[in-house]
Amino acid sequence: MKPKTDAERAKAYRERKKLRDAGLLPQPEKREPLEIPRTMSLSEFIQARGEELIEAFEWLKDYGLPVEQFHTAEHKAQEIEWTHNLIRDLDIALSTVTSTLSNYWLTEIDREIERLKSDELDVPAKREDALSKIVRLTDMRKSLERTYRLTLQNFEPEE
Repeated sequence: MKPKTDAERAKAYRERKKLRDAGLLPQPEKREPLEIPRTMSLSEFIQARGEELIEAFEWLKDYGLPVEQFHTAEHKAQEIEWTHNLIRDLDIALSTVTSTLSNYWLTEIDREIERLKSDELDVPAKREDALSKIVRLTDMRKSLERTYRLTLQNFEPEE
């Protein structure tokens, strides 16, 4: 049997999705969530892991992130939710900062390309050098349009 092409896999997925949405496929049985007993709080775990982890949380605190709750075990019930919120906030902040920096460089590259087109392409002595710079700047621009995914360890237990 030959392997399916990407188009065949996509078509099969769309067909399964239509059947599932129409309620014609059996639904997987829902299991009761498994409760994991917590023997220590997250803050106690952090303290037990040593200086390196404590310093990492201090670094986060220095940047204004709300991590004071991880220094005591007073808020055991909320600390997991707070950690999820912290991860979400860091993800949003990182995405915003990288997008802003990328847009800055795209704007600067576009300005330089326009300057080279208007100032140097008309001068025969500078034309070849200007074209070379425009090609290099265009390649730099393309590299900024790429996106990368941040690799994070799964932080939510799954069954």
